[in-house]
Amino acid sequence: SRERKYQQITFFIYQKPGNSNINRSSCKQLIKIIFNSVSWKTLQARLLHQRYNDGTINCIQGEIDSRHFGAKIATNISCNGLPDGYYPHPSKCFGYIYCAEESRAYEFECNFLEGEQLHFMSQRPRLDIPLCGPPEVACCGCHPEPTTPKATTTTTTTTTTTTTTTPPPPPGNCDPDICKLDGYCDCFEECVKGDDGVGRLVQKNCTEDLFWLPNDLTGGTCAYFDNLPGDIQDKYRNDTTCIEKCEWFQKKEDVCSPRYTYRKEFDGHTNLDREVDMACPKSPPGRKPLYWVQSRLICDVCDNAVDEDGNTCTCQS
Repeated sequence: SRERKYQQITFFIYQKPGNSNINRSSCKQLIKIIFNSVSWKTLQARLLHQRYNDGTINCIQGEIDSRHFGAKIATNISCNGLPDGYYPHPSKCFGYIYCAEESRAYEFECNFLEGEQLHFMSQRPRLDIPLCGPPEVACCGCHPEPTTPKATTTTTTTTTTTTTTTPPPPPGNCDPDICKLDGYCDCFEECVKGDDGVGRLVQKNCTEDLFWLPNDLTGGTCAYFDNLPGDIQDKYRNDTTCIEKCEWFQKKEDVCSPRYTYRKEFDGHTNLDREVDMACPKSPPGRKPLYWVQSRLICDVCDNAVDEDGNTCTCQS
């Protein structure tokens, strides 16, 4: 299925070790693979939920979003000095921008849900929550509107007093003077001050196989799974968007063949090297070959195997 293809691609290409830096040509090639494998709607939905390494974010979130999903270049919004990533729109609760190459700004609007337009979730309590959510959850209007400092002059017979108030952070942004990080699973957010002085949340990732360990002083840090307390371990282990469950599946290039892959159960220590490439037993002379049948999760006579479009596979000796 398209969904299975997407899962295979994101795991075996984007989450493999050493993919923290993806050059432009490789990025375009990977995008081409995705476009041929999953619908736009599914891809967009998955991008809003999944967490990736820095190279993946730069590649798929920047390149795909800027060229598709109705993005337009925002000429009146500055991304100068801002790391690549998603930021609140300066004037629209239902809008958000994507900064690319620390200069280009692409403008987006949230989708509608049951007739109501969603709002950008700039203050997401967990990083696996979508970028857009119901207005009452996003709470864009809950933050004070920015104000311009005004001088209040009090005159008496002897003295004049000038009082200046400091404006609160603009709605949807964060306070860069608060030195605390917020994270979940294998990623975290930092409040970064832009050239305009406004703080914006920027998502970053722990090194592969490290997880977010919260603390009260700094907000948390990345650590090994063994360093996490039991309640945090249970939370991550029970969240399939954080630690994937064991399963059988086929890579794109293995469809209509004896080859398949098995993801082992998480051992409670490391998330690495859980995938094992396997193959059906070789058939005896004169017998039809055995192919992997994903719908049944077993090896079967090749005539019973189908490709992603439901067509019967061609048996090959």
